[in-house]
Amino acid sequence: MLVCMVCVLVVSAIGLVFVYNRFADIDRDLRASKEEFQKLEAKNAKLRSDLLSLFDSARLATFASAYSLVREKNPAYIETDTQWQFASGW
Repeated sequence: MLVCMVCVLVVSAIGLVFVYNRFADIDRDLRASKEEFQKLEAKNAKLRSDLLSLFDSARLATFASAYSLVREKNPAYIETDTQWQFASGW
């Protein structure tokens, strides 16, 4: 009886070590994922800022004047007969 209890205790201790190691691995992976996510968020914010700076009104005005472009007061747009022309073949 005592031998069985000692065997159960040893097996349980070994099992707890494996469970603890698994949780430690998961925690380490989670921290690494959080750090990577924060880096990606910072990179995304920079890319968004760069994209929005491309459409800055002062920058567009400089571009327009460099290429002698003028603002059209009454622009003419192309109009089509059907709204979903690309899907008409279906």
